[in-house]
Amino acid sequence: MVDASREDERDYRAGCAAHGGSARAWFEAAAAAVVARMLQQDGGAAVSPDVIRSGVRGLWEAAEAIGWPPPLPAGSTRRAGETPGAALEPRVLTVAAGVVNEAERARLLPVIRQLLKACVYPEFTECRDSYRAAGSEGRCSRQQPAVAAARISGSPCIDCPYFVTRTEPEHEALLREGWIGGPGEGFDRSPSVFLPKDFRPLRRFLWLRSRFGSA
Repeated sequence: MVDASREDERDYRAGCAAHGGSARAWFEAAAAAVVARMLQQDGGAAVSPDVIRSGVRGLWEAAEAIGWPPPLPAGSTRRAGETPGAALEPRVLTVAAGVVNEAERARLLPVIRQLLKACVYPEFTECRDSYRAAGSEGRCSRQQPAVAAARISGSPCIDCPYFVTRTEPEHEALLREGWIGGPGEGFDRSPSVFLPKDFRPLRRFLWLRSRFGSA
């Protein structure tokens, strides 16, 4: 029988090795990919990779200062809790201050805000089901393209456990089955908006880092 924890640790060590032995470098590369996609989706002017890197560079220090969330013990369950976003805002502004251009900083702020939440929100196992929750009009806001496009994780929550516990095809099938109006209705028009591929590696990194250190 394969020891999953050993496989996970090997993945973590290999990922660090691929980034010069640095977990932080790996994290910054994954976060930069998310930022680049978000800036492309917002329809604004192109932003250089150097500006994007400067925008994510301070995220690691901010998460260290706030405190990385500990991993859940194997086999345990936990319902999702809420961490007040306002408490993180001073750290968000400090991170964004590394971007000199005011217009670029304004575009990066909401992305950095979401990324920091993804870093420090506590781990849980029971999905909130926000990706399919209908409002009073029978519509789900997370299933609207404009709403999903403004979110680094698309329709799911930024701390959604399914990014780690399910494969990409399994997660996609879950979203399609929960789509209001019928399986896949709307989702198939913009799958990369509703379930962005670049966020899963970042979520996986954060899950691995919590278990195997920050080499």
